[in-house]
Amino acid sequence: SKFSTSMLLSTILRSMTTSSDHCSLKSATYAAAVYDSSSSKISCRPRRTKPSPKTVADATHTNKAMVLLSLLTMLCMSPLATAQQECSCAPREYRFRLDFSGTCPPQTPPFPPNDYFGSGVKDYTCSIGDSPVQESLREERNPIRVKVDDTQLVELFPEMLITTQNVADQTPAIISSIQFIQQDRQGNPIESVLREANKNDGETVRFISSIVTKPEQIPYRITMILRGFNRNQQAIQNTFTIAFTNTCGVPTFTEGERIGWVIFDELIPASDETCPALPLPSRR
Repeated sequence: SKFSTSMLLSTILRSMTTSSDHCSLKSATYAAAVYDSSSSKISCRPRRTKPSPKTVADATHTNKAMVLLSLLTMLCMSPLATAQQECSCAPREYRFRLDFSGTCPPQTPPFPPNDYFGSGVKDYTCSIGDSPVQESLREERNPIRVKVDDTQLVELFPEMLITTQNVADQTPAIISSIQFIQQDRQGNPIESVLREANKNDGETVRFISSIVTKPEQIPYRITMILRGFNRNQQAIQNTFTIAFTNTCGVPTFTEGERIGWVIFDELIPASDETCPALPLPSRR
């Protein structure tokens, strides 16, 4: 009954109080009495020794560190920090389809999202004109044999991107080389791939993203340089650069988007590891 239970507790408490006094008198190494319900006996519990100054200092430093860690965790989980976080949401692999009838979209502004790219694109530039690198090789009259030195392109970059329009026919009959450059935040090349393409209208070409081969470096833009010849075997080129927003959870490109002589034909999207959806703390 409640009364019996109350009486039992009262008895135990009185016994423990008396025993505590006894323990304190018995030895300085004992401080209090402890009731053992299994044996219904009261025994003396050893006195806790006073912590040393070093122990107190270590505990204080540990507490301060834990408070600082908690504040940093709260800051990282705040909406402001989450909104400012950048990811790599560009495709892991690109397949471009050549479209010789393609043209450059109007220069920005308006900035994306617009009629050409979505909110994963920050800005772009595009030009179609003469190809100065291939101009000296034009007398060969054989676009298949044209070779472009990758080292020379890297040294000339980005000055080589400037094109003129002295050639009247800016429609390619064949593409002789394609260079795919992926760049960091400052515009420095992370990876540059040059291929002697010998491609016709409607053919495709694939490129692997640098996030696959160099995952420690996030790409912030891509530059493509397509060099070819028109029906008169005059050297022409299409150059474009696309800058990314790198917003978490927002794919950079969508299949079917186009710029210049290429169409984003097939894309292997970014992985969840490099492009997590927001907010990060709630992702499973």
